[in-house]
Amino acid sequence: MNRLVVISARRMASAAPKTSTGIEHAEKAKQVAGGKPDWSLYKCDDYLKFDKYSYAHAEITMNKARVPQPTNRKADVLPKALGEEIAKYVARDELTAILLETVRLMSRDKEGLEGFLNVELCNQVIYFAGLTRRETPPSKLYALMEAQKCLINTMFHSKRMRDQFFANPIHAENLRFYLGEFSDDRRKVCPFPWIREMNAAQASEIWFFYNRVAFIATAMDREFQKKWANEPGLIDDLISAVENILGKETLGRQDLNRANEALKTFFNVFCHFHNDVVSIDEKHAKKVTRILREIICSDTVGEDMIMSAIHAISVPPLPIVLSVWCQDPKNTVGEEDDDVIDLVRDYKDMHLTEAILMALDRQLKYAIHLLNTKTPVNGVNTEANTVTDLCGPYFQALARLCVESKHARRYCRIRVSNLEIFGFFGENAHRVKDEKKIRQEMSDVLRQITASVSFLPCLEEPVSFDVLIYTGKETEAPEDWTESGACLIPNHETVQLRSFSTSVHGVNTNVQYKADF
Repeated sequence: MNRLVVISARRMASAAPKTSTGIEHAEKAKQVAGGKPDWSLYKCDDYLKFDKYSYAHAEITMNKARVPQPTNRKADVLPKALGEEIAKYVARDELTAILLETVRLMSRDKEGLEGFLNVELCNQVIYFAGLTRRETPPSKLYALMEAQKCLINTMFHSKRMRDQFFANPIHAENLRFYLGEFSDDRRKVCPFPWIREMNAAQASEIWFFYNRVAFIATAMDREFQKKWANEPGLIDDLISAVENILGKETLGRQDLNRANEALKTFFNVFCHFHNDVVSIDEKHAKKVTRILREIICSDTVGEDMIMSAIHAISVPPLPIVLSVWCQDPKNTVGEEDDDVIDLVRDYKDMHLTEAILMALDRQLKYAIHLLNTKTPVNGVNTEANTVTDLCGPYFQALARLCVESKHARRYCRIRVSNLEIFGFFGENAHRVKDEKKIRQEMSDVLRQITASVSFLPCLEEPVSFDVLIYTGKETEAPEDWTESGACLIPNHETVQLRSFSTSVHGVNTNVQYKADF
């Protein structure tokens, strides 16, 4: 591959009139000044290593003054001609994967990419990614995977590639088909042998890249989002990768990454709509909510998956289905029993709500940690701001739930006062404390009071004590209790003892006394 590409590049660069390269400048310097050129002054290695090649530096320059050389050729002529050459040879079986890899590596750099990618090369990449037809494989599987990765890079960086992809509706149709066809169950009965005969590792890899392509496509075009949002049955294909991980005791990294891409695609499709969409009917609303609830309440999927699931459950077109939302995730009730649940439940289970609150608490703590530890650049802590922005859908999901459920409103009101969610708004915010720590603090207070006899006055005669209890105005008190004002000792001495606090109360302990009356 490298040999073919380098030969083509050198031939094009040598044609007159030409854009000169560092190699030719070095040779010219040798002729003018005599002796060997100092190759350390030139970026020849970077020029020849196409995995590091940058179109932003198409004309490779010396660190010192260049030898003047006139040219009337545009700087992007080399990548443009190279793209045309690759388009000619990429269909050869022995070169397909190698040349697609070359395109993928070159497309890491956004600058100059439009000059390199021509319409024919774009269509070749889409074809070898399997999106032009699905009846037969476009090439060998490793070439297919290379084309998928190439499509991801080029769609992200190149408008020309996006235009070619969105121009033909068959590309989106085939992409949606692949999103649902690679699950364990559906792949075994797929009508196309090339999909059915894949081994599990190949299918897993290819399925991940199709989900990644879908994520990029739905992020780049609003019309594409609108089209998918109003396609009946889209949900079954879109969240197939998420369904595939439910109920599994062990999850591979590839399974989680693929499911995460599917959830992000779901958010991309629906996040801009505020009204009902065709693809989310009552049946699919319950199905999606049930799947998202299991992800959010899971202890094994990780923080990234939980975040993506909360973002997905916050989209306006997805209704708040209380019969699913307010159901214990450990309950094995199936879809067919939803009507029964609607009749008998009062929607008081707050497992999902609690999971979202705790996830929000973790995110805000992480944002505070970044603010305290990361050095701002130009006065802006970009990473902390990004984490904070990602918390928006958490609040949106909770707000939508609280509108629908009075039990959720009450629950959130109580939990927010106890959690550290808003701890960064003031020093006096309540903190959740471990019961063991509270008991230890109480024990320390009692032990210190007992030890205080060494410096407090010794009472030689029996005495009685009045116990003062501060209550609210509406608190009912026993009949033998009487109202009292504050019992203060004038000119008293104070000994400050230890204090303790719970998640709700704080107790400050001190002893006040006066030796002589």
